[in-house]
Amino acid sequence: MNNQLQSNGHPGERRLIESDFFPFEFISQLAEMESWRKEVYRPIYHIHKWWAKRLGSVFRGILLGSALPDSGNLIEEFYKQHDFAGVTVFDPFMGIRHMFAHHILKPERVPIEGNVWGTSKSSGSFSTLFRSRLLRAIEYHSAPFELEIDRTNGSSKGKRVFGGSAPFTGRVETKWPPSRLMPSRAIYLSCGSSASTGLADASVDLVVTDPPFFDNVHYSELADFFFAWQQLGPSPFVGKRLTTRHPEEVQDTSAEQFAAKLRAVFAECHRVMRKDGLLVFTYHHSRMDGWTSLADAVVGAGFAFVNCHPVKSELSVAAPKSQAKEPIQLDVVLVCRKQTADIRKRSDTKIAFQRAVERATLKASRLKGCGLALSVNDRRVILISQFLVETCAGRSAEQLSDALSSSLTDLDLAAMRLLDSQTTRFAKLPKRDERQLALFDKERTKRHSTDTKRIATPVSYRRTRRRLHQRPAL
Repeated sequence: MNNQLQSNGHPGERRLIESDFFPFEFISQLAEMESWRKEVYRPIYHIHKWWAKRLGSVFRGILLGSALPDSGNLIEEFYKQHDFAGVTVFDPFMGIRHMFAHHILKPERVPIEGNVWGTSKSSGSFSTLFRSRLLRAIEYHSAPFELEIDRTNGSSKGKRVFGGSAPFTGRVETKWPPSRLMPSRAIYLSCGSSASTGLADASVDLVVTDPPFFDNVHYSELADFFFAWQQLGPSPFVGKRLTTRHPEEVQDTSAEQFAAKLRAVFAECHRVMRKDGLLVFTYHHSRMDGWTSLADAVVGAGFAFVNCHPVKSELSVAAPKSQAKEPIQLDVVLVCRKQTADIRKRSDTKIAFQRAVERATLKASRLKGCGLALSVNDRRVILISQFLVETCAGRSAEQLSDALSSSLTDLDLAAMRLLDSQTTRFAKLPKRDERQLALFDKERTKRHSTDTKRIATPVSYRRTRRRLHQRPAL
């Protein structure tokens, strides 16, 4: 198997994540286990990782699926060590963890901490967090591991598999470009407008991100909560700004304004991405205007949807999920190429709708087969995203949004019937996925230790051309 990232090849060469053979159910099972004890299974990212605390197993699966050729086997490669030193990955929407961990702006029922340093009965104090998070993160920093599910005697538990990633190392540079040559696996962080990054044209291999969900999450209002503390002197903010809000922030109650702002960011991604690169991002929404805005932004920026994969994404203990009647526990991983690299022909809307139902049914059945219960809204997310994939070829942003809006009633009815016995009786795993999952089960029975040590063989994804920007580690 050729494990080189095909950055210099023909734009039509596919990656594994573009194929229906991408084993999203394998990723979802890991994510489900990780979501219950993120501080145990992904401790370093439990300290700071995105506003909505996405799951590391999903992120690793996306990176590997975007780098492996479409003949690759993600289940075999997941626990191996991979060298991404020659690959530039760009994330235009990076956030941090904060006290509003459930990403909702409402009064929280939390105890008042009388002693910030902590006592034997403290909750959320430094002493408690030091033991439960910081020490675990330091250990993970020195010896990263991946999660594997051990199923014995009818029960499932997580175990650690070491060797899949090198220890975290490096130094911090405060200037860009740095005075010294950038080392491999370097990460460049910049705070500013994602619609104008300053990166060179065609300098990025992959764009992997998690954009704002329209008006679902009050990002800016949440940020303003902390702004009061930043005004305490000495501070560079004193007397200069009254709020963190900015006209270019990608958040708006207007669907048109949200689409325009998101389109500007994706247009910048289009500019900095190589002609054969991939834009891969996670998304879900319960309202149609959240989807039409997304379609407008993606296609209007010059991209085309080429595939989508439903994955477990939300924390199983998240407050919004527990309070909803039909909660969405899935994201779809939307895979996009530049429109110039999409060789598909425009199809009739009715034919595209039927194909979307068939493929969405297969994908929902695969998730159901691995034990995930899907709500009506989960099924709706799967079907709408597949409809975007089937209908976007040959259509403008306006035409795609119109096709989506006109099919709303049919999509809602089909989503409710998506897992009916009559609909799913022909649903079956693709043959190659059956082989991959069978291999996974076979390999799993060989390992018994809860802390399995492996000698990992590095897999190189190096480019021959000199890198000018960040080289993120996996």
